[in-house]
This record gives sequence, structure tokens and C-alpha cells, in this order.
Amino acid sequence: PYPFTFQVLTPETKMTKTAKTKHSGGWLPPNEAARTTAVAMSAEAGRRGSSAGCPSWLCDCELNRQFFTPKTPLQKGDWLSGPGRVERSGQSFEQFQRQHQPRRRATEERKTIVLVPVGDCDSIDSSALAAFVQAWFGLPVVLMDSVAISQLTKPKPRQSEFGEQILTTSITDYLVRHCKPQAAFCTMAFTMTDLYPDPKWNFVFGIADPSVRVGCFSFARYVGTPGKSLLWRSCATLVHELGHLFDVAHCVYYQCVMNGANHLQESDESPLHLCPVDERKLLEALAGVPSAMQSGRARYDRLLAFFDSACNTFAAEAAWTRARIAACDAVAQPQDSSWRGRSGAARGWA
Repeated sequence: PYPFTFQVLTPETKMTKTAKTKHSGGWLPPNEAARTTAVAMSAEAGRRGSSAGCPSWLCDCELNRQFFTPKTPLQKGDWLSGPGRVERSGQSFEQFQRQHQPRRRATEERKTIVLVPVGDCDSIDSSALAAFVQAWFGLPVVLMDSVAISQLTKPKPRQSEFGEQILTTSITDYLVRHCKPQAAFCTMAFTMTDLYPDPKWNFVFGIADPSVRVGCFSFARYVGTPGKSLLWRSCATLVHELGHLFDVAHCVYYQCVMNGANHLQESDESPLHLCPVDERKLLEALAGVPSAMQSGRARYDRLLAFFDSACNTFAAEAAWTRARIAACDAVAQPQDSSWRGRSGAARGWA
């Protein structure tokens, strides 16, 4: 029902036997000049510290080298070697501005993020997910009651190696009809049941449809596998899919939570933070909600409070965020409201 492109619907999926693509080692990730141009719209900005309204804490090359890893070269089976080949050109901040039209932005009247469990989600810490989303975006979050799989439209679930498997559109159609309150900016469902987006695909981690601002994703393939914890993976997938609903496309510039993922290892290798390009996009996307205290410092303060409260699960993320705050405090100009907030002083989150 929807075309599978990031402008309308973004799938994180494993390639099927019927849709094989050749791995190409010819594509190389963008170099530093291209990365700086993507965030600041000028390669010279990184050497000068700021340009065209891009603050130094986002476009300074030296600072970015310290905190962000450039996108790694492709390996066979990676997202950009398969379904994501069409996304290799990336989405710069300038391109995001053109695509993120005012009618698609969060406002004071429409700013709530709605989370909807589907099926039995007792093994998921839903309250922690909601708290993380609120820290990440700075917007109100509503956690709705669980929706039974029997309430979804046909077809009936099919079977996969992970048990029952639900067609994603049966969930998103339900969300559009029943789970979009007037104050909601977007609605995201999550489930422990495996998903597929089309009969030709074998599975999908999650999808997001910015045209109607709904999405869904599954934790089914995160359980009982080595690597990151279920909570870490759940948080990363959730803010990744929600990022698409704010028109942020897959990242090709840095190792970033917005990287596409074609398999679990690739997903685990992406960090739980935004790169400078996508950080600037998110702040722009949230500029229409002044009550959310959208500044870089306030956002990092919220995230640090969440990471510290989760004990060892996010110890590495807490250390990274704490160091990032200190470094940006040293670089940001005193009058830089994008970092310090409108009052010019760093503020926390209550």
C-alpha cells in the first residue's frame, strides 16, 4: 500500500531470497569536507567554527573528530549494500529543511508522542521506554493501553521462525483510526510479535510513515541474542523510527542512531546518539515547540539524567554525554541559544 522509500515509508529489513542485491565495495562514506557541508552547508565552516547560523558545537571539525565516528565502509549484507542503496547520497541539513514542510512539524498544539503496545509486552519496560523518548525529544509522551492482536484488521498473522508474524499495515491502519488524539504529533506502536511489511519480505524490524505520522516496530528478534541488552536495543529502535516521523532520513555521514540496519549486528554497532547532522535536524524540527526547552544543552542534560538513572545499562552513554556536555560548554559562544537556551544559561530538565 505504501512505496518503500524513506520519504514515505522507511523499512529496516533483512534482504529476502526474492530481492537479492549485489554488494558494492565501490561506495565510500563521505569525507570530512562532505560531512561538514552536510551539517553547516559549507566545508569552510568547520575550520572557522561556525557559519550560516550553524553553531560551533555542531560544525567544529576538531570537536566532531573527538566525539563522532565517520560512517564505516560497507560490508556485504549491510543496509547500504542492499535495500538502502538508493539512500547512499544521504540527507544533508539543507535537504532536510526543504523536505520538512511546516505542516509536518510539531507545534504547541500538536506535540504529544503516543506509544502503543501491541499484544503481550509484559517483558518490555514500557515506562523506561516512555521516559527515554521524553528525554530524547523533550516532548510529552503518552503510553496507551495495550492493543490485542485480535483487534487488528486482516490478514491473520502468518508464521515465521520467531512465531506469529504481523503485517505492519494492519498495525499502522489501526493506529491511524484509533490512536491519534488531537494533541498527538505522532503515534508509534511496539510489539514482541515479529513483523513483515509485504508478503515478499521475510521480516522487518520496524517501519515509519511520515505522511500520516505513525509507525511500528518489533522486539521479537532482540530476545535471547548476544550483544546489546533488550532495553538498549528497544530504546535505539524506538527513537530511530520516531526520528523518521520527524522527516530525518537514514544517516550515511557518521556512525549514528539513524543509520539504516539490515541485520542485528549492524544495528548494535550504531551508537545511541545523534551525529551533528541529525542533531541539527532534530533541533530544527522541534523549534516550533518553545515549551519543550529545545537547546542542545537542555537535551543532553535530560539524556544524562535518564542514563544515570538506569545504572549500568547505559554507563557508556552516560560517560559520553557527560564528556560531550563539558566539551560543548567550552566551545559554544555565550550568546549561542542553540546550545545554552534562550536565557543564555544552561538549564536542566524537570
